[in-house]
Amino acid sequence: MKIKVGMCCSSTSGGSDDRVFHLAVRDESSGVEFLDVNMTCEEFSMMLTAHHTGGIEADVRGLDRIGMALETKEVQVPFDFYKAGIGVERESHIMAALAPFEVDGWTARKSDMTNHHRTTGKGFQRVAFSRNVPKESK
Repeated sequence: MKIKVGMCCSSTSGGSDDRVFHLAVRDESSGVEFLDVNMTCEEFSMMLTAHHTGGIEADVRGLDRIGMALETKEVQVPFDFYKAGIGVERESHIMAALAPFEVDGWTARKSDMTNHHRTTGKGFQRVAFSRNVPKESK
């Protein structure tokens, strides 16, 4: 299978000797960031100069969704942001409000439920949902 990928590389440093480079690889069609690699300055320079590096740990995830198509939608979910309580009580209300919409593989961006910018002011939250589906063959 061939896929189109996007890559992002960033670096962080607490000082000149402990710089860490982070490489992330994302499948463009499914939206899955499936590979994360953190490497030292030396490992990064070896990679850039086409030298072999080995033994670098990487996080791999979402391989079952690679090559699939990403679908998104926005739904007005009935939810009173200001009356939902706090802590465990709020979490319980959020899960109950989202349950009827998380069907057929759709998953909610749960942070929308606690984002006051996504509140309509009429007892609803605008929530983004996504799912991965097989690509249609052409």
